[in-house]
Amino acid sequence: MRRPTPNILAHATEGGSCGVRAATALAATSLLALPAAQAGAQAPLTAPAASPAPEARPYVFLVTPTAPRPGAWLATAEAGYAAQAFQPIGGEGVGPALSLQGQVTRALALFVRAGAAADARTTRTSLEGELRLTAHPFAGAGTGTYVTLGAGALRAYDATTALRARVGAGHAFARSRVDADVAFDHVLAAGRDPVDVVTTLGWMRAVGPRAHLGVEAVGQDLEGFWDREEAEGGARVFLGPSGGVSVGAWQVSVSGGPTLRASTSGRVSDAPRPLSTTAGRYGLGLRTAISYGW
Repeated sequence: MRRPTPNILAHATEGGSCGVRAATALAATSLLALPAAQAGAQAPLTAPAASPAPEARPYVFLVTPTAPRPGAWLATAEAGYAAQAFQPIGGEGVGPALSLQGQVTRALALFVRAGAAADARTTRTSLEGELRLTAHPFAGAGTGTYVTLGAGALRAYDATTALRARVGAGHAFARSRVDADVAFDHVLAAGRDPVDVVTTLGWMRAVGPRAHLGVEAVGQDLEGFWDREEAEGGARVFLGPSGGVSVGAWQVSVSGGPTLRASTSGRVSDAPRPLSTTAGRYGLGLRTAISYGW
């Protein structure tokens, strides 16, 4: 009996169809995986150093918002020295300070700070507290741009009380950030300006995954540049480098530089101040801060 001849063409056609189906499935899988592969190819093996984390404290004198999540808190212990300086820089002499900053909600934050300063003659204290409302105007809280409004009160080193309003803004780039802050203080004391304006500017750049360097500038009574009847004795300015190193949830920051009485006023009130309005033009402000975020 003759055996049937195998249909090689049918087997080949069947095998070819299977091969085509397998090749088609493999091609579809490859196409689906291609975007992920391209994303993986574009992403670096190690993430580049970014600007300081929102939980961190990028500056010493300039306070910026923490991470926009409820329960994000930052505690800071400071130590500093000020000579011929002014309130935002510190009280005259050597002194510590403690501050606590945290998000009550995604937008609302609380900031409180208590400080002391002692020289050869006396010891002075300062206490301040604020509520700050932060908005991210461009596509939500994940963007690098923010605007903040604040309101609170201040008990200054000169034992005067002030009501405070604040407006600030900033933007974080891939490896740097820039921030600005303006505080308006209404001092509840006779003979003072209706509003004392304190302007703070900062620029910071990451120099590694855990370190950043930059500069801070603080100006008080800047209206003294054009108002010869300014009651506080003239404009005062601080300018100095600033930097920090982070290790886990901890961060150490340092800033320091000269202070300058940049202008003088022909009208000076008799209100008490920690810095005499007849003191020298040049001074010094130094401060270090150790922060812990959670």
